[in-house]
Amino acid sequence: MCKDNIIFYWYGASILILNDFTSTMHSHYPVEIYVGLDDILCIKANDNLIKSKAIVINSNYPHQLDSSNGNVALILLNPNLYRLNKHNCYSDIDCSIVDDLIKTITVFYSNNPTLADAKNLINNILSTYLKENILDKSVDSRISLLLTKLEDIPYDKIYSKDLASYIGLSESHLVHLFKEQTGTNIHKYILWIRLRKAIKLILQGNSFTTAAHESGFSDSAHLSRTYRNMFGVTPTEILKYKEINYNLNYK
Repeated sequence: MCKDNIIFYWYGASILILNDFTSTMHSHYPVEIYVGLDDILCIKANDNLIKSKAIVINSNYPHQLDSSNGNVALILLNPNLYRLNKHNCYSDIDCSIVDDLIKTITVFYSNNPTLADAKNLINNILSTYLKENILDKSVDSRISLLLTKLEDIPYDKIYSKDLASYIGLSESHLVHLFKEQTGTNIHKYILWIRLRKAIKLILQGNSFTTAAHESGFSDSAHLSRTYRNMFGVTPTEILKYKEINYNLNYK
C-alpha cells in the first residue's frame, strides 16, 4: 500500500497512518494502539522485543516502535474517556480478529476519509475489536470535574493548593487521588495538556516559536525536546505529513 500519510486529531482520540515510521523510546498518558497494515511490527517495551500485527500499549508505559516496512496505524486514546481493561503494560489484540481489523482500517484509509469517518472508525474499533481490552470511562467525580477545569486554566495559573480547594480536598489527598484515578501525576498530566495546546496552535498556522511560548516552553527547541520525550518523535516529524485533519474542541 502506498498513499499519503494522514493524521486525524481531536480531544478524545487521534489516528495517524504513517509510512516507514519509527520512534525513540518514550511514554505518554494516552493509551496507544499500533496496527501494522502491511507487515508485522517490532516494538521494544522496556527490555522486551515484541513482534505483533496489532498491540495495545497501556498509559505511561515506555516503548519504542520500529515499523520499517510499510504503513502503520497509530491510535491514541485519551484515558479520561477510554481505559485499558487490564493492568498489563501491553496486550496483543486477539489474533482471530486482527486480519479483519487491518482490513477495516485499510478500507478507511483508501477512501479519502474525513474527520467524521475517523471518529466513526474509532467507535467501530472500540466496540467491535477492542471491547475486551477497553474498560468503562468512569473516574471519581471530583477528579472528572478537575480534568475538565484543567483544560481551561492558563498553564501559569495552575497551583496545587487552588486545584485541591476547587474539588474540596487537601493537597496531599489530591495528589494521591489524582494518581490513583488517572495513573499519572498532575505535573505530567498538565504537560500533556500543554503539548496538545502547542500542536493546536501550530495546526492553526502559528509558528513553532509562538506555539512554544504560548504553551509555556522557553523556545521551539524546548517544545520539540519535550514532545519527543513524550511521543518518540518531534512535532516537525509528525506535521510534515500532507493530510492533517483536526478538531480540538473539549467535547
